[in-house]
Amino acid sequence: MISGNHTTFVVFGGSGQLTKTRLIPSLFRLFVANRLPQYFSVVGVSRTNFTDEEYRAYLFESLNDNSTESIDFDQWNEFANHVWYQPLDVGKKEDFENLKTVLEQIEQRPCNRLYYLSTLPNLQMPIITSLGEFGFHISDDGWRRLAIEKPFGFDYQTSHEINVVISKFFKEDQVFRVDHYLGKETSQNILHFRFANVIFEALWNRKYIDNIQITVAENQDVSPHGEYYDIVGVLRDIFQNRLLQFLALLTMEPPNFTYPEQVRDERSKLLHAVLPARDSDVVLGQYEGYRSNSGVSPNSLTPTFAVMKLGISNWRWDGVPIYIRSGKALSEKRSEIVIEFQSPPLNLFELPPSTVRPNYISMCISPDEGIHLGFVAKRPDVYNEASEVDLEFHYRDIVKDAILPDAYEQVLMDILDGDTTFFIRNDEVELSWNIIESIIRNIENTLPLYLYQPGSEGPSEAASFIEKDGRIWLANCVH
Repeated sequence: MISGNHTTFVVFGGSGQLTKTRLIPSLFRLFVANRLPQYFSVVGVSRTNFTDEEYRAYLFESLNDNSTESIDFDQWNEFANHVWYQPLDVGKKEDFENLKTVLEQIEQRPCNRLYYLSTLPNLQMPIITSLGEFGFHISDDGWRRLAIEKPFGFDYQTSHEINVVISKFFKEDQVFRVDHYLGKETSQNILHFRFANVIFEALWNRKYIDNIQITVAENQDVSPHGEYYDIVGVLRDIFQNRLLQFLALLTMEPPNFTYPEQVRDERSKLLHAVLPARDSDVVLGQYEGYRSNSGVSPNSLTPTFAVMKLGISNWRWDGVPIYIRSGKALSEKRSEIVIEFQSPPLNLFELPPSTVRPNYISMCISPDEGIHLGFVAKRPDVYNEASEVDLEFHYRDIVKDAILPDAYEQVLMDILDGDTTFFIRNDEVELSWNIIESIIRNIENTLPLYLYQPGSEGPSEAASFIEKDGRIWLANCVH
């Protein structure tokens, strides 16, 4: 338990799906584990008209329905005593005055506050503006922090405008731009894997690596979020933030220290070196039946799947293709990073190419959390034959029967600690938009949109796209 000031979590979008299924369950687990501050409050804020008791019941129903473990009612009731609700219409200034009064009544002591924006992107700027206008960012007796869920704007221009508004009221070290996948243990382990193991980092360059593949596949379709997704699409939802952050962590130069700003400086330098995507290096898809979802335009051109080939113009990575892909309604839910190494310059053992493939390292982000290392070994008692061997490491072998912390638990703890390492800085946001914005602009004009069947691997054009480079999509984290 953290002692000190009262800490208030003010959650905008308090009645939304993310809040009830991820944020509140994570806060509850942290409470049960005695990791929240001794004095804390959770204040849900949204347009829905709840009383405090109705809001607590609404959250408990969701928690109970979605939890894989039984809920201790006494623990929940103790936690619920810290939960409050305040109706607010973002367009009504008087509602922010009312919120300010309610917060002061709840806290009644020196206080830290986290303003968590679990809202649609179009609400980010008006909420931040009102927080600033009514002095929510000002405090003499505790910290004030701002958390914003991805996507960060709709394009470079809107993201820049949001960053300008944020900078009027909050310093950059007070701002936490959230993509919860960066809170996963396996995502945060990328830096440890690279920079704590000299045997791997020595090979981490264009001399030894042939290509890199980053996959974020989801087996669910867009229901029930069709209206939101039709505005955002896969490029804004996953590519602009999560995939490019994975790419940056994987390919950045080592920082001198692991201080947050030094790590973020190196990510920013790397994103500066990523070449903007070209139309010829992109395949877009949409699953059949997408347009029949509630809230989706019957003529929608929003991609639910995309593949993109990127390059990095620097000394370490020049000439190494990086393939990134993501999609909805695919055959499985899987997030994986594959580093495929060069083939040996000579086939000394005259092994058939179909027998073995180049060495690889697979970082299994989710759900098979761990690492696979593939190499070639001689088959016992057989002359001049070899087979591929897969060395495996799994987090579940370390934690045994324990459950890996949910990514949002780590996100919330990092925010409480003021650790910005795995949160996206303002310049990273704008650099990422620059990389993909030309593709977004050309969706309606020049780029074809290929259909694919739900439950498939995506459009067939995605496979032929990488095959024309003499490569195939790799999946080593599947059991």
